[in-house]
Amino acid sequence: MLPGWLRNTTRQGILATPDSTYEWRRKGEHVTHEIELARVDKDITPLLVDIVQYNKETGWGKLRTKISNHPLSFSVPSDRKSSMQKQLLDAMDANETYIQTYIVRDKANEPIRFIIVGILELPDEL
Repeated sequence: MLPGWLRNTTRQGILATPDSTYEWRRKGEHVTHEIELARVDKDITPLLVDIVQYNKETGWGKLRTKISNHPLSFSVPSDRKSSMQKQLLDAMDANETYIQTYIVRDKANEPIRFIIVGILELPDEL
């Protein structure tokens, strides 16, 4: 739920918190529309992926994984972007990369994007 001070002071907007993303609209004194658009998993998930695109300026990219039928977006937190950049660029040439990620899910609990926080060595057995 949105903080009361924010719901009461702005007419509409989107707010991303560490745990969720909300959209709201206010008419007069009442919030008429509040939706939790997305939720970030609380735990980091190790995941085997194929990184297909990465923009070194923005820290955003696309990856393929077995948990989705289509490529999904990912981002790298700005405080980790410079330390992970070479690994991510190298990962585009590899078929598989083992990442540490927070999964961002929609209301139906389906993955919609990832927040990559680390890259791991490939496990011996997959």
